[in-house]
Amino acid sequence: MILDPGAYFRLKFVNIQHSTSYGITATWYDYDVEMNDCVVNDSDLPIYATANLASHIVGGNFTGNTTNAIRLKSDAGPRKISTPQTWTALSVPYRMANTLVIEDGAILTIQPGVIVEFEDTKGITIDKSFDDGSALKAEGAPDNPIVFTGVTKTPGAWSAISIRRTSSVQNIIDNVIIEYAGGSGSGGGIEMWVDPVLTVTNTTFKDISACALYNRYGSTNPNLTESNNSTENVSGGYMCNG
Repeated sequence: MILDPGAYFRLKFVNIQHSTSYGITATWYDYDVEMNDCVVNDSDLPIYATANLASHIVGGNFTGNTTNAIRLKSDAGPRKISTPQTWTALSVPYRMANTLVIEDGAILTIQPGVIVEFEDTKGITIDKSFDDGSALKAEGAPDNPIVFTGVTKTPGAWSAISIRRTSSVQNIIDNVIIEYAGGSGSGGGIEMWVDPVLTVTNTTFKDISACALYNRYGSTNPNLTESNNSTENVSGGYMCNG
């Protein structure tokens, strides 16, 4: 099933099977789509969609495919996250095929249990050019953390969560596991540009080929609140600057 730009679809209790590529492809923009309790299996990959569509996938089952992941496309243009979005835990990870861009004051809320995978060199960029108050709100639970990981399970496989300039108090990373980051020229698993407002607590950094937390400009970030974080196999140490 291929959805053209601007498509209006309501899919509920739909079962899609036996696709030689993607069960559903929706990589353009301006969609009005809801997918509730659908099943996509016995395909190469269940869904390939714009990142803005991810919050409209509720429930369902996307296992039993060659690759079990919801593959997402983003950019700095019409596919960026520019309106409030919430990603809920699904039966498979969300997989970023491009760097996820969050701008225009948007808040991306990621719920406990969500797994976000990054293809090689990809990552997340928040408030890329100026402070517009965009945010990543990733609050897991002690027994149900959020995981940011690489498709390739080696240190430095993906880039970083790059938080730039934003003054939003909604930038919260709590009860999260960040692993296999620190590649593609990044300074750490989490990069901070120009003193963004950020809270990082109860978070584990592991298998990072750079630092855990990195201040790109300035020796410290006075707007950072951090506590009860841990590192495991982090080559650059806990806090660095450049």
